[in-house]
Amino acid sequence: MAKCCILSVCNHKGGVGKTTTVINLADGLTRLDKNVLVLDMDAQANASHTLSKESPYASQFTMYNVLMDKAKILSTSYQDTRNDKLKIIPGHISLAGAEHELRSSSIVGALALQRKIEGDPVILDTFDYIIVDCPPSLGLLTVNALIASDYYIVPVEASSIYALHGIKFLQEIVEDVKAQANDNLSLLGVLVTMFDHRTNISKALRTEIGRHFGKENVFGTAIHRNTAIEQATLNRNTIFEHSPRAAGSRDYLDIAKEVVRRSEARGSAI
Repeated sequence: MAKCCILSVCNHKGGVGKTTTVINLADGLTRLDKNVLVLDMDAQANASHTLSKESPYASQFTMYNVLMDKAKILSTSYQDTRNDKLKIIPGHISLAGAEHELRSSSIVGALALQRKIEGDPVILDTFDYIIVDCPPSLGLLTVNALIASDYYIVPVEASSIYALHGIKFLQEIVEDVKAQANDNLSLLGVLVTMFDHRTNISKALRTEIGRHFGKENVFGTAIHRNTAIEQATLNRNTIFEHSPRAAGSRDYLDIAKEVVRRSEARGSAI
């Protein structure tokens, strides 16, 4: 049986295309015949609003319930989406208070998600990829996701001179997690988003992102600024549902292919 690959998509800066990346990468992977589970750890639940068939606020099974209820397991908590190969455990506004509850719980709060995954072998046998949509913060929920993950992906926008401001804090959290809880965690790739090849600032920022992380750690495909992606988000669709022939669909399918190649080369999801 193939080894399930667990990916966290994280950046504490808002507006970088984090959730857009989660929903479209997940859908793109299914186009490559992969079974995918999305874990929405963001209290805003935007990924859930896009992918779920029902409002996440009406659901009895959310990531909050899974993390806080010892009796709930992942393999009986996920929901169908419009895509037969894509499932989701939705986020919920209650996650906003989960960090305090995890800190005060009798279990080690930072290990809650890892213990749920390790204690549920069915979930690892069911899916090729588990993708965690982290909250836009560097708190305990993001730490939970990183401890439970094989790899992490960092979306970075190529449209603002502030794109790399504060990124060192994310890198420090990753190093702490590797040193104390998950020494197998590694960067799968940095994803350049909102790239506009017509502007000098986008080209300069893409170069600077490569210099900062190392060119080999940046995905070869950038997500170009694309009206169709924005329209898909407004309509609560993935780009593949909204406009399968759009440039944004090609970009995300190419990223999905890179994710598969990189994870297979490193021994996951093969």
